[in-house]
Amino acid sequence: VQVYVQLEEYDKALDYAKRNYEENRGNQFHTQAYFNCLINSETPEEHSKQLQKLIDNLRKIDSEQSNEMADIADALYHAKVINNKILSLDKINDCVGRYPENHYPLLAKCDIALKYRDKEVLKNGLEELEKIIKKRHFSLRTLNRYKASLLALNGDIDSALSVIEKDLYRYPQESKDRITAKLEEYAGL
Repeated sequence: VQVYVQLEEYDKALDYAKRNYEENRGNQFHTQAYFNCLINSETPEEHSKQLQKLIDNLRKIDSEQSNEMADIADALYHAKVINNKILSLDKINDCVGRYPENHYPLLAKCDIALKYRDKEVLKNGLEELEKIIKKRHFSLRTLNRYKASLLALNGDIDSALSVIEKDLYRYPQESKDRITAKLEEYAGL
């Protein structure tokens, strides 16, 4: 599941994630992975009820980490299903404030910024991630993807592709094509 999710191939991860979740609903990581596959599907609104159940499940697990996951999921739900930019940004900013040392809320903030193609919010999220990366380790590929996306939103597709060129080298061709097409879409090509 994690390999497909890292490659942003959520449709391929979905069946595995659902099975893992159904076999162990008390595992917050399985719940989160299933949520991520559904929320990043082509039509997340079709999964609205299941997404709400997954958020509720994360809250029922009731660990600090599962509550953080639920807060992030709730913000993403309001962005990608309810399509309420202001509420989703309020929720994710509250989450960032509750977990200032953790990068996961900031990654979600960047995802919400990309959903709305909001360059200022994306830039702010990136700046905050840059501060945290000095203290915590997380995937530079993810950070590079957001940097490339911001460059593409600003119309600089060549620089955007240059930022992720090394990262794309390891990806399957289908993933490379999808990521490149998304950047081109952000650049208005």
